[in-house]
Amino acid sequence: MDNKTMIKKSLMPVSAEKLANWHNSPAAFGRIQPPWESAKILKKAKSIADNLEEHVQIKLGPLKKRWIARYHDVVPNEQFCDVQVEGPFDYWDHKHVFKSIDRDTSELVDDVTYKEPLGLVGRFLGGRVIQNKLNRMFKYRHEVTKADLERHFNRDIKSMRILIIGGTGLIGSSLEPFLTMLGHEVEIMTRNPTKPNHIGWNPDTGEVDLEKLEGFDAFIHLSGKKIIGLWTEQFKHEAYTSRIDTSRLLVESIQELENPPKIVLAASASAYYPNKAEAFDETSPKGEGFLQDLVADWDAQFEPLKDLGIRTVNLRIGAVLTPAGGALQQMLPVFNCGLGGRVGSGEQMMSWIAMDDLLDIVESALEDERYFGPVNVVSPNAVTNLEFTKTLARVLKRPAILPVPEFVLKKLPGNIADEMFLANNWLKPAKLDIFDYEYRYPDLAGALRHVLGL
Repeated sequence: MDNKTMIKKSLMPVSAEKLANWHNSPAAFGRIQPPWESAKILKKAKSIADNLEEHVQIKLGPLKKRWIARYHDVVPNEQFCDVQVEGPFDYWDHKHVFKSIDRDTSELVDDVTYKEPLGLVGRFLGGRVIQNKLNRMFKYRHEVTKADLERHFNRDIKSMRILIIGGTGLIGSSLEPFLTMLGHEVEIMTRNPTKPNHIGWNPDTGEVDLEKLEGFDAFIHLSGKKIIGLWTEQFKHEAYTSRIDTSRLLVESIQELENPPKIVLAASASAYYPNKAEAFDETSPKGEGFLQDLVADWDAQFEPLKDLGIRTVNLRIGAVLTPAGGALQQMLPVFNCGLGGRVGSGEQMMSWIAMDDLLDIVESALEDERYFGPVNVVSPNAVTNLEFTKTLARVLKRPAILPVPEFVLKKLPGNIADEMFLANNWLKPAKLDIFDYEYRYPDLAGALRHVLGL
């Protein structure tokens, strides 16, 4: 039976050489991996060269499958190909072409030849599904590549040595390949070190290897327990201490370093402000509640760094839009079944940010000395919960007619209903406006279509 082909072409705003170098980066796979896909590199080739192999673990529903790809027909600055040695397809050969148009323009061509597994049965049952999946994947890859190249690869970027604390979580796992692609040297401090660029620590016992923390230009602190869950007293205690204690330990460690970082970016949260149906900027007062107290205490841990002359930024991050985790990931199964709906009245405001904008803002905060103190990391276009619900349903082409009643939410423990699900969260990104930050995805519909590949 004949093989099938999938070809995706896009013009890119850089030379073919720069485009090829972008793809040759060891972090390229992680940067262009769609957030709705699950893939983990098991064995990384030292470079893109003939006969070298990449081993990747992918998920097919509940199952895990090893994909082994072997490089061939590698022509520097022009093309490389990878053929499936082992994997889910009966046949797969992917040709990456970097075609020169002129000195500042090139064309990216992804040319895939494949055959579905299981012969006629696989073609009949999965042919259209596989085709649609490939179209979504390469549309996403090309969009990310083009936007990254437009924003970052025709300007001078000062390479930094950066340590991400909590870098294996939702944000860190996207931030590491992004910063690496830009030429930064990135290391990760984690409780469970598994890679050469990992540094171990144990916040529970206060165990930190200070010698390994010397000489970084910047620290990015992202560590903290997920805040969504059953708000028992134990859960809230763990959510609080996972942020406060780790931040305090980090700051105390920095104070002991001979060569401390010049910059510290600390993740914070948008829940700092009052629960009112009005917009708040970085000068607005703190609200009242568990989350507001948590954010205030969290931010306060980094105050001593000012005495050391370290530029410290508290990133008050809104709901991060990605199907890889967070609120959107939890909503998708329900909305995909057509069972979604507004929460309570749906009138409460929601502040959000697309993942790619969050990454750009972090990179801007590393470079731009105007970033200092609290910064609201949100889109300029907050929406009501009802508007979010309608927009998500429209993007997914599903109905959204089953609201979650307020009285049901109020039965949950720990006041989570009033502080999270029914709370107003309306932030103005006043500082980002002053800094003239240009959003990739300022509007909700466009952001959702991008992160969902629709």
